[in-house]
Parts: sequence; C-alpha cells; structure tokens
Amino acid sequence: MLVGVDVIAVLALVGTLLVAEYLAGALVAVMLATGRLLEAQASARAERDLRLLVSPAPRTAHRHLGAQLVTVEVSQVRVGDLLLVASGEVVPVDGRVETGTAVLDESALTGESCRRDGRSGMRSAAAG
Repeated sequence: MLVGVDVIAVLALVGTLLVAEYLAGALVAVMLATGRLLEAQASARAERDLRLLVSPAPRTAHRHLGAQLVTVEVSQVRVGDLLLVASGEVVPVDGRVETGTAVLDESALTGESCRRDGRSGMRSAAAG
C-alpha cells in the first residue's frame, strides 16, 4: 500500500493537535499549501511551454511554381520543391539552403540559444 503526501500531512496535523502544538500544525498546513501552489505553477508553466513548442509549426509554405510563388499546405510539399522562407518565418519542412544566406533559430530543436548562420547547401530542420 502506498501512502501519499496527503495522508502523511493529515497524520502530522492530527498529531500536532493531539499534543497541543498548534504552531507546528500551522507550519505543516502552510508547507502543504505552499507545496501545492508550487506544483500548480510548475504544471501550468510546463503546459504553457509545451503549447509554445508546438504552436510555431507552420501550416503553409511558399513554393516556387515556375515564375510564380504559390502558398500551399505543408502536406503538399514534396522532395525537390523550391520554397521561399521569408525573414522571420519558421522553416516549414526539413530542407537545405539552396541560394543566399540565412540566420536560423533552431532553439526549439536543439535547445541552444545561439542562432546558426545558413549558407548555400547547408541543411536545415523544420521547427515544427
């Protein structure tokens, strides 16, 4: 049988009341309430961070189609498609820098806070 923290806290509170140690009982109650508050905050922060990690995943990409630039669903992007990723946009799919240069923020993938310089031929992973 597993004894949870709540059972231990109730036993401690009852024990302090039985021996008339009201200050100790109050301290146990404050510690229990503080622990629950910290647990709720940590849970809310983890949930928010998880939402932020998933939310930047783009749903569309800008594909070159001849001389035109067409916006398509990410699911329609195929190997060999030439895409345009504008400044500040999230890279929609794994690929490589075909021409020009880029500064890539891969912190969502690698955990590193430093941005990476991208040059022609360099591979890049999607942030979503």
